[in-house]
Amino acid sequence: MTGTTRGTAASYETFGRLMTLIFDMSPLSGSTAAGVSVWERLGGGFGVSWTGGPHAAEVVAALTCLAADDEVTTVVSPGDITDIVVDEGAAFMRLRDVVVELRPHDTIGVEAEWAQAVTSLRELRLPS
Repeated sequence: MTGTTRGTAASYETFGRLMTLIFDMSPLSGSTAAGVSVWERLGGGFGVSWTGGPHAAEVVAALTCLAADDEVTTVVSPGDITDIVVDEGAAFMRLRDVVVELRPHDTIGVEAEWAQAVTSLRELRLPS
């Protein structure tokens, strides 16, 4: 019999930690990403998708950096994120032994978002 983390208290706790990181501390938290969706994967674990904003690899890199620094957050710790696989347009990892799938659509990346924001600010003309 194969074990699963589907529907366990520990997997839902991990999901809560993931959502805290994604919505409060990752590049997605201040991005132009829209239509964020989450789902429970059939084989266990969770998936997150969004449109626009940062690439999956950028989000994974940010989450990994957050996990490595306990002075920034204690939501995750060093070693909590393992088995990272990034392919074209998607990323997979284990967060506290729960599989997480990141599957964004039509992303532009963090640098492009910053460039757009700077351009918008430069075009902004305040009344004198």
